[in-house]
Amino acid sequence: RRGEERRGEEERRGKVRRERLEEIWAHACQTEQTVLFACRWCRAFPPRAETSQQLRDRLAATTMVMPPLPDDAFLCSFGHIFSGGYAAGYYSYKWAEVLSADAFGAFEEAGLDSLESVQNIGLRFRDTVLALGGSLPPMEVFTRFRGREPKTEALLRHSGLLTTVG
Repeated sequence: RRGEERRGEEERRGKVRRERLEEIWAHACQTEQTVLFACRWCRAFPPRAETSQQLRDRLAATTMVMPPLPDDAFLCSFGHIFSGGYAAGYYSYKWAEVLSADAFGAFEEAGLDSLESVQNIGLRFRDTVLALGGSLPPMEVFTRFRGREPKTEALLRHSGLLTTVG
């Protein structure tokens, strides 16, 4: 009976691990697509005499975990970009994720187990981000809260795409 319980527990752990890996994989795929589109539509690279598919293949070589399939037509069907007026909004979601994760990183750095530290960070958040709101440029508000400009590391870590050595 104990052997059955142990096997059942091992199976549950294996399922949880597989689900977490699937979640990390899905987030990685979403992130790499965002990077790929940002490189093209934000003109991070100078324009060249190449087709959209050639550009996709060139960028995919440095930004994607696996190369896209040859018959992948995602660029032609990406409604967020082509359906009118939403292209910038697509990237604002990712930027909001960066800001959110980095802001929460302040609480993590202070120590989530320390009530006093969490309260101090919470007060600083209230007195900067919440109190200043739209009265100052967003970057200035964030910098007042964090003491620096936003970084992507917390988002990558929370998404399982960056590990910490501890």
